Amino acid sequence: MLSQFPDRQQHAEKKPQSLLKACGGKLLLGGAACLLWLSTVQAQEPIQIKKQTRQVQPMLWLTDAVNNQPVYKTSQPVDVSGATLQLMLPKLAQYQIQTMVVNNQRAMDLLKARPNACAGNKIITSERLNNSYASKLPQVVFPGLRIFSRADSVAAKIMAEMLDAQGRISVRKVLLEAHKLRFVVVSGRNYGAELDALIEAPQWQNRFWQREADDMAAGVVDMVRTGRIDLMLEYPNVAAHYQAQQTDGTKLVSYAIAESPAFLLGHILCSRTAQGKEMLQQFDAALADVTKTKAYLDAHLRWFAPDYHAEFRKIYNQVYHTSF
Repeated sequence: MLSQFPDRQQHAEKKPQSLLKACGGKLLLGGAACLLWLSTVQAQEPIQIKKQTRQVQPMLWLTDAVNNQPVYKTSQPVDVSGATLQLMLPKLAQYQIQTMVVNNQRAMDLLKARPNACAGNKIITSERLNNSYASKLPQVVFPGLRIFSRADSVAAKIMAEMLDAQGRISVRKVLLEAHKLRFVVVSGRNYGAELDALIEAPQWQNRFWQREADDMAAGVVDMVRTGRIDLMLEYPNVAAHYQAQQTDGTKLVSYAIAESPAFLLGHILCSRTAQGKEMLQQFDAALADVTKTKAYLDAHLRWFAPDYHAEFRKIYNQVYHTSF
């Protein structure tokens, strides 16, 4: 927008001459009255320019994936956060958004360090609320976590024998009874209170490999697919998305997790500053509108297999009070 200002300034410089001609033709006004009228018109021009310079404000948007950008080998990332952000942009015209690709831990650090940063698709925790503001409505809804293993592995056979009456597997039970099996998780990701407690517990540190590379979920899925590790905790849509991009015939099986709810909510977090609070208010207003649209639902559905769409619509309607 700043590049347009010189043209406006040239226009402002040329305008006095035309105004003088116009004033010269108003003989009935009298000299003093004409000069007063001319000074009033000229004084208004700079004020309009100042108003326009205040409209655009910088915002740093933190994400772990950019749409259509490979982040691991040839895999395209799952970016529900980016897809839904695009639908909110028309309601955020006052911001100039700069996107930065970072992992989860780096995003949390930048929310504390920068006065104008926001991050999408984050689970709310008390620690995160100490350092950021959270949106009233979630930006993203996603199904509960599952345990994944290779279908032809020893781990898969063990998992099949550990199902409870509801068809779920307890991660705690796996840790206690299947001593040789190891998990891989994404470092810095929030898995919910119960699972986070197990992942961070000192006695289980040798059972959880926390992957810190920038490839995020794609690298975790690849570790299980290639047999480098036994099990992973992952969202079904994420695992299915990356698995669909592979052509070597390796199959994965998954099981519901007793310590994970049926669905989880990813909120927008913004810096705990005056700027961050103002930006979060704009996000709240945008979410209140766009979550009621079919386009926002479709931005979620595109990442799920068609046979899961009906079940997901029920979850979406429950969260956003819609009736799709």
